[in-house]
Amino acid sequence: MLVVVVCASLAVVVAASLLPKAHSAPVASASTSSSTPSAQASAPTVTPTPTPTAPTVLAIGDSVMKGYGVPTGHSWLELIAAQKGWVLLDQACNGAGFIRVGAADCRTNFPGVISHAASLSPNFVVISGSANDFGTNNAQLKQVTDKAFASLRAEFPTAHIVALRVAWGDRTPPGKVAIIDAQVRAAVASVHGDFVDFGTPLRGHPGLMQADHLHPNAAGQLVLKSAIESAMAHAGIVI
Repeated sequence: MLVVVVCASLAVVVAASLLPKAHSAPVASASTSSSTPSAQASAPTVTPTPTPTAPTVLAIGDSVMKGYGVPTGHSWLELIAAQKGWVLLDQACNGAGFIRVGAADCRTNFPGVISHAASLSPNFVVISGSANDFGTNNAQLKQVTDKAFASLRAEFPTAHIVALRVAWGDRTPPGKVAIIDAQVRAAVASVHGDFVDFGTPLRGHPGLMQADHLHPNAAGQLVLKSAIESAMAHAGIVI
């Protein structure tokens, strides 16, 4: 009987040794299990904000636009350009008008300036009426003005054209100013541009003028700048 018991016990031991070994599952720590989803998530893509491109502005006008008699950088045009960050292509010319030929700084009129600027690529064109055209025939002036605006549109088909009224001094403007303004208003409308009437902000203020009562001094240029900016904003023009 002893032999049977021993053999049975030996059989149990051998069978147990042939069974696969049990393995206990590893226990993940709390920190490992909680960080797994965020570790697998991809970082969001950040799109950089594009830098705005400064507008290129071609300016055509007379001595008031050019800043006759005031230091460089103090004309109403230069002041606005510096404030707004324009790339300014300043073609204003002392003594020039749509018909009148300007002084030595250009030796041409507005149509000539437009022709010379044909190689430029402005986003905006700012052009003003001019008291230099006093004494010209009204019918001839209208014809030249209309043709000048047609040339502007042909040369710069995608540019926004903005026309300004005649900038007058501290005294009552003569009737020719209203005629020039009306012609410029009609001409710019014909090429789908905008006319900006900023009034006569210097009228009645001789302290803002130089001795000729036509050209604003540095303080007058600031007043003119403010009036033109306000009129543009009122018209919804953003440059």
